[in-house]
Amino acid sequence: MTDTQCTPPRVAFALGRRNGNAPTRNRLRRQLRAIMSHGDVVVPPGLFLIGHNGNIESCSVSSLRLEVGSLLNRIGARK
Repeated sequence: MTDTQCTPPRVAFALGRRNGNAPTRNRLRRQLRAIMSHGDVVVPPGLFLIGHNGNIESCSVSSLRLEVGSLLNRIGARK
């Protein structure tokens, strides 16, 4: 299966220990999953791995939404 055949898009999240303890990382995954699935951002077809190595536990949902949208816009511009 090629990445353009994935409809709907498939997204995975990689959050390391630098992002906080397990409950914090799980909360971030839930927030990111909600952003991706509720139509807050347009996700093109494909396979995606979203990761972060820094401390993002203090980010608000609105700032996460803006960051994810910005990343997806950059990805879409490359195609």
